[in-house]
Amino acid sequence: MRSLAALLILALLSPLALSQQAITRAKTRAVIPAVKAENPWSSMVRYNALTDFADNRTPRSYIHSVMGTVGYSFNKNWGLELGAGARAETIDGQISKGREQSYDETLGPSTSLSLEYQNSFWRGDKFSVYLDGEPLWDEASRREGFKGIVGVGTNMTLRFFDKRYILTNDLSVAELINTFYYGSNLSPNPDYFYTYKLSNVVKIYRGFRASYSFGAKVTRYMDGFHGYSYSNTASLSYVWPQLSLSLAYDNGGFTDQGDISLWYLDQYRRLARVVVGYTF
Repeated sequence: MRSLAALLILALLSPLALSQQAITRAKTRAVIPAVKAENPWSSMVRYNALTDFADNRTPRSYIHSVMGTVGYSFNKNWGLELGAGARAETIDGQISKGREQSYDETLGPSTSLSLEYQNSFWRGDKFSVYLDGEPLWDEASRREGFKGIVGVGTNMTLRFFDKRYILTNDLSVAELINTFYYGSNLSPNPDYFYTYKLSNVVKIYRGFRASYSFGAKVTRYMDGFHGYSYSNTASLSYVWPQLSLSLAYDNGGFTDQGDISLWYLDQYRRLARVVVGYTF
């Protein structure tokens, strides 16, 4: 009798035990985090304001520009980016324009499209190859017969000392699509640009970063003449997870004067700028 009673109790409890095991397994599955698919879309907006201290005219003029970009990553290597923006010059707080100009003529709209391939090697170092194009919509370009710029380039980023020092080399070739052989100053228009830029970034503390970059550009004109120009930039920035703020000082601005030294290039352009960027 005792054996029969034990069997009856076991028969009654077995479904409950199986049900409890099923609930336990369901709870276990529920707490396993789902793998979140990476969003292929990215976007950013940037505001830039600069003034030229080599220009002694008063009141001082400022150039303001706003640029936004939207990017899409096809995979971990290939990506496409579309940019659009506008720029304007202000003097004494007002947009600078001539008597016969309208305000829409003083705004310099810009658009760009870029296709990039990038890959990693060694320990997080990266290289990329890109193809970009930029039609020119502003009034000054239309008057000179400039239609747009197309170019190809390559970029290599190297990281040292636990990624606290970043060295970037960028080399590009671009063509200026012209309608006219000569410009308004009766000199041949530019044809090709060969540009090299070396950038150095040091992470100081948390989001603080200091950087210095040097650039050299060779311009081939329509008559076959080659001109040389240089530029360098020093900046201090702070980067949050989505927001960035940068103060920069530019010497030369790719000037054609040709005078170069270790730090101060010439007095053609001395630009101070502030840049604010936000990544969505």
